[in-house]
Amino acid sequence: MLFRSYVITGHGEASLSGSGAEGLSLLSRRLSELGFDVDELDTLRGADIPEDARLLILAGPQVPLTEAQATRVRPRVEAGGSLPV
Repeated sequence: MLFRSYVITGHGEASLSGSGAEGLSLLSRRLSELGFDVDELDTLRGADIPEDARLLILAGPQVPLTEAQATRVRPRVEAGGSLPV
């Protein structure tokens, strides 16, 4: 069974496909080995947090989340969801 994880994008975060010091390809590969399916999620475009999200990752944002984005993310975190930053 795959667990769904999402990397929040749109704030200058590290790239999911990047392999250098600023990339997340190693993390993505390791999460896949642990049974996670890793996708990007652009909350700036109004995307809601999918119900199947077991893990949200906010990797080095260069600008803060907007209040609307924080409003979408906050309930998942308050309910015990994981959000490494």
